[in-house]
Amino acid sequence: MSALALALALHSRCEHRQSVDALQAQLPSLTDEQDRIEALLALTRSLPLLGRLPEAMRTGTEALHLAELMDDLPRLCDVRAAMAAVYAHMEIGREAMEQALGALELARSLSDLPREGWALARVGTAYLALGDPVQARETTQQAREIAQAQGLVELEFSCLNNQAYFTVEEGEQLTREGDFDRLPDSWRQTY
Repeated sequence: MSALALALALHSRCEHRQSVDALQAQLPSLTDEQDRIEALLALTRSLPLLGRLPEAMRTGTEALHLAELMDDLPRLCDVRAAMAAVYAHMEIGREAMEQALGALELARSLSDLPREGWALARVGTAYLALGDPVQARETTQQAREIAQAQGLVELEFSCLNNQAYFTVEEGEQLTREGDFDRLPDSWRQTY
Protein backbone atom coordinates (compact mmCIF):
# COMPACT_ATOMS: atom_id res chain seq x y z
CA MET A 1 0.00 0.00 0.00
CA SER A 2 1.39 3.43 -0.92
CA ALA A 3 2.06 6.07 1.72
CA LEU A 4 -0.78 8.22 0.40
CA ALA A 5 -3.19 5.28 0.50
CA LEU A 6 -2.12 4.51 4.07
CA ALA A 7 -2.59 8.15 5.00
CA LEU A 8 -6.09 8.20 3.56
CA ALA A 9 -6.95 4.90 5.24
CA LEU A 10 -5.80 6.26 8.59
CA HIS A 11 -7.87 9.39 8.14
CA SER A 12 -11.03 7.60 7.12
CA ARG A 13 -10.93 4.56 9.43
CA CYS A 14 -8.28 5.24 12.09
CA GLU A 15 -6.52 1.96 11.37
CA HIS A 16 -4.77 0.11 14.13
CA ARG A 17 -1.28 0.51 15.42
CA GLN A 18 0.24 -1.55 12.57
CA SER A 19 -0.99 0.94 9.96
CA VAL A 20 0.34 3.86 11.96
CA ASP A 21 3.70 2.16 12.35
CA ALA A 22 3.77 1.27 8.64
CA LEU A 23 3.08 4.86 7.67
CA GLN A 24 5.75 6.14 10.05
CA ALA A 25 8.22 3.70 8.54
CA GLN A 26 7.52 5.13 5.08
CA LEU A 27 8.02 8.77 6.11
CA PRO A 28 11.79 8.89 5.45
CA SER A 29 11.26 7.78 1.85
CA LEU A 30 8.52 10.30 1.05
CA THR A 31 10.04 13.03 -1.08
CA ASP A 32 6.89 14.34 -2.75
CA GLU A 33 5.72 17.22 -0.55
CA GLN A 34 2.00 16.50 -1.08
CA ASP A 35 2.40 12.83 -0.13
CA ARG A 36 4.54 13.77 2.85
CA ILE A 37 2.11 16.35 4.20
CA GLU A 38 -0.83 13.94 3.79
CA ALA A 39 1.09 11.25 5.67
CA LEU A 40 2.13 13.68 8.42
CA LEU A 41 -1.43 14.95 8.78
CA ALA A 42 -2.81 11.42 9.01
CA LEU A 43 -0.26 10.58 11.69
CA THR A 44 -1.01 13.78 13.61
CA ARG A 45 -4.68 12.79 13.67
CA SER A 46 -4.07 9.11 14.47
CA LEU A 47 -1.21 9.06 16.96
CA PRO A 48 -3.23 10.67 19.81
CA LEU A 49 -5.71 7.80 19.56
CA LEU A 50 -2.83 5.49 20.46
CA GLY A 51 -1.68 7.73 23.31
CA ARG A 52 1.42 8.78 21.39
CA LEU A 53 1.12 12.53 21.91
CA PRO A 54 4.81 13.54 21.65
CA GLU A 55 5.01 11.80 18.26
CA ALA A 56 1.81 13.55 17.15
CA MET A 57 3.33 16.85 18.18
CA ARG A 58 6.42 16.15 16.08
CA THR A 59 4.49 15.08 12.97
CA GLY A 60 2.09 18.00 13.35
CA THR A 61 4.91 20.50 13.69
CA GLU A 62 6.54 19.20 10.52
CA ALA A 63 3.20 19.21 8.67
CA LEU A 64 2.55 22.77 9.81
CA HIS A 65 5.96 23.84 8.55
CA LEU A 66 5.44 22.13 5.18
CA ALA A 67 1.96 23.60 4.70
CA GLU A 68 3.30 27.07 5.43
CA LEU A 69 6.23 26.60 3.02
CA MET A 70 3.89 25.36 0.29
CA ASP A 71 1.40 28.14 1.05
CA ASP A 72 -1.27 25.43 1.02
CA LEU A 73 -4.04 27.17 2.96
CA PRO A 74 -6.55 24.30 2.97
CA ARG A 75 -3.91 21.88 4.24
CA LEU A 76 -2.67 24.49 6.74
CA CYS A 77 -6.21 24.74 8.06
CA ASP A 78 -6.39 20.95 8.45
CA VAL A 79 -3.04 20.79 10.21
CA ARG A 80 -3.95 23.61 12.60
CA ALA A 81 -7.18 21.80 13.51
CA ALA A 82 -5.25 18.57 14.08
CA MET A 83 -2.66 20.37 16.20
CA ALA A 84 -5.44 21.95 18.26
CA ALA A 85 -6.67 18.44 19.06
CA VAL A 86 -3.17 17.32 20.04
CA TYR A 87 -2.69 20.30 22.35
CA ALA A 88 -6.14 19.73 23.85
CA HIS A 89 -5.27 16.07 24.54
CA MET A 90 -2.13 17.32 26.27
CA GLU A 91 -4.29 19.80 28.24
CA ILE A 92 -2.36 22.77 26.88
CA GLY A 93 -5.40 24.97 26.46
CA ARG A 94 -3.87 28.20 25.29
CA GLU A 95 -1.96 26.61 22.40
CA ALA A 96 -4.98 24.46 21.54
CA MET A 97 -7.11 27.59 21.28
CA GLU A 98 -4.49 29.43 19.23
CA GLN A 99 -4.32 26.59 16.69
CA ALA A 100 -8.11 26.13 16.62
CA LEU A 101 -8.77 29.83 16.07
CA GLY A 102 -6.11 29.88 13.35
CA ALA A 103 -7.87 26.97 11.64
CA LEU A 104 -11.22 28.73 12.01
CA GLU A 105 -9.88 31.94 10.49
CA LEU A 106 -8.39 30.03 7.55
CA ALA A 107 -11.59 28.02 6.97
CA ARG A 108 -13.67 31.18 6.92
CA SER A 109 -11.24 32.93 4.57
CA LEU A 110 -11.55 29.93 2.24
CA SER A 111 -15.37 29.93 2.61
CA ASP A 112 -15.04 26.22 3.40
CA LEU A 113 -17.94 25.15 5.62
CA PRO A 114 -16.73 21.59 6.30
CA ARG A 115 -13.36 22.91 7.48
CA GLU A 116 -15.13 25.63 9.47
CA GLY A 117 -17.17 22.94 11.21
CA TRP A 118 -14.07 20.95 12.13
CA ALA A 119 -12.30 24.11 13.30
CA LEU A 120 -15.27 25.00 15.52
CA ALA A 121 -15.21 21.49 16.94
CA ARG A 122 -11.54 22.02 17.81
CA VAL A 123 -12.35 25.38 19.40
CA GLY A 124 -14.74 23.38 21.58
CA THR A 125 -12.02 20.95 22.65
CA ALA A 126 -9.72 23.90 23.33
CA TYR A 127 -12.34 25.41 25.63
CA LEU A 128 -12.44 22.15 27.57
CA ALA A 129 -8.64 22.18 27.86
CA LEU A 130 -9.03 25.69 29.29
CA GLY A 131 -11.48 24.34 31.88
CA ASP A 132 -14.73 25.67 30.37
CA PRO A 133 -16.98 22.69 29.51
CA VAL A 134 -20.07 24.91 29.07
CA GLN A 135 -18.45 27.01 26.34
CA ALA A 136 -16.93 23.84 24.89
CA ARG A 137 -20.39 22.32 24.50
CA GLU A 138 -21.93 25.49 23.08
CA THR A 139 -19.16 26.02 20.52
CA THR A 140 -19.35 22.38 19.52
CA GLN A 141 -23.07 22.85 18.90
CA GLN A 142 -22.18 25.43 16.24
CA ALA A 143 -19.96 22.82 14.59
CA ARG A 144 -22.77 20.27 14.83
CA GLU A 145 -25.18 22.63 13.09
CA ILE A 146 -22.73 22.98 10.19
CA ALA A 147 -22.36 19.19 10.12
CA GLN A 148 -26.11 18.71 9.93
CA ALA A 149 -26.57 21.35 7.23
CA GLN A 150 -23.71 19.93 5.14
CA GLY A 151 -24.45 16.23 5.73
CA LEU A 152 -21.08 15.66 7.41
CA VAL A 153 -21.76 12.46 9.33
CA GLU A 154 -18.26 12.04 10.78
CA LEU A 155 -18.23 15.61 12.08
CA GLU A 156 -21.71 15.28 13.55
CA PHE A 157 -20.75 12.05 15.32
CA SER A 158 -17.61 13.72 16.69
CA CYS A 159 -19.65 16.67 17.92
CA LEU A 160 -22.24 14.47 19.65
CA ASN A 161 -19.52 12.42 21.29
CA ASN A 162 -17.69 15.55 22.47
CA GLN A 163 -20.86 17.23 23.70
CA ALA A 164 -21.69 14.19 25.81
CA TYR A 165 -18.20 14.24 27.28
CA PHE A 166 -18.37 17.99 27.92
CA THR A 167 -21.72 17.55 29.70
CA VAL A 168 -20.24 14.89 31.99
CA GLU A 169 -17.24 17.15 32.65
CA GLU A 170 -19.57 20.02 33.53
CA GLY A 171 -21.54 17.82 35.92
CA GLU A 172 -18.40 16.58 37.60
CA GLN A 173 -17.07 20.12 37.87
CA LEU A 174 -20.31 21.33 39.48
CA THR A 175 -20.25 18.36 41.85
CA ARG A 176 -16.63 19.05 42.87
CA GLU A 177 -17.57 22.67 43.52
CA GLY A 178 -20.63 21.62 45.54
CA ASP A 179 -22.93 23.55 43.18
CA PHE A 180 -25.69 20.94 43.23
CA ASP A 181 -28.44 23.45 42.38
CA ARG A 182 -27.07 23.84 38.84
CA LEU A 183 -27.00 20.09 38.21
CA PRO A 184 -29.76 18.66 36.01
CA ASP A 185 -32.52 16.93 37.98
CA SER A 186 -31.37 13.49 36.87
CA TRP A 187 -27.93 14.15 38.38
CA ARG A 188 -29.19 15.68 41.62
CA GLN A 189 -31.16 12.55 42.48
CA THR A 190 -27.91 10.61 42.85
CA TYR A 191 -26.24 13.17 45.16
